[in-house]
Amino acid sequence: MDDTIPSHYRGVWRRTLLTATGVRDDSTLVLWMQTARWHADLRIPEDRPDCSGCHSLADCSRAQLLGLLRQEGFAGITTVDGAICEWHRRLDYRPTGRRDLGSMAFSPAFDAIDEVGVESDYAERWEREPQGSGAQGMAFTPDDQAPGLWLFFGPCFMRVRARRCTPMRRASPGSACRTGLPTTKSCASWPILKSRSGRSHRTRAKSCTQRCPGWKGCDSGSPFRLSPRSAQSRAGGRCVPMAA
Repeated sequence: MDDTIPSHYRGVWRRTLLTATGVRDDSTLVLWMQTARWHADLRIPEDRPDCSGCHSLADCSRAQLLGLLRQEGFAGITTVDGAICEWHRRLDYRPTGRRDLGSMAFSPAFDAIDEVGVESDYAERWEREPQGSGAQGMAFTPDDQAPGLWLFFGPCFMRVRARRCTPMRRASPGSACRTGLPTTKSCASWPILKSRSGRSHRTRAKSCTQRCPGWKGCDSGSPFRLSPRSAQSRAGGRCVPMAA
């Protein structure tokens, strides 16, 4: 049984408008990357506070902390049944406990989507990013303390990583974010999406190959696994084929 989604869903999408009761938002940076099965979604408010110089949550002001809490990010498996698309969130920065379903209406050229909530009252407009085309792939970093997921589409990638577990006896106020707020925005109790730079959502393919030189040979039909060592070193590394 083929459990992949229709090809016109796949790619990188940018949300240009959200409307809901009392809400109209056309400024939040929202990017959705969709491969044959997996998705990753990143949402950063335009007015997110600058956290330069903050190395842990303890360094943040109350205003900065509240601003970070407004970010959203999630990733998981996507399923499609007719016009209904459901995002099964496996990692979620701000979990709600509710299902995420939308009724999807594509433009004739499949370069835009009008999404209407099925179990929530909202409407979103999505437009396809031209850079989000080409070879696609998925990589899983099997780290017991902080498992991660990489999605690739053409020259773009998204990285999802759970917070690294720290024994309570060794925990400190900033133990969840040793890598630094400005570049990873990982200071939170839930996994979030990350890119190479804090606000950037795309990078050149070279940046991906530095982490996994063999990824170019992996497409939607040949997902691969990154070893923990190669994923953490940010240079070199190897690809290990894995079952789809």
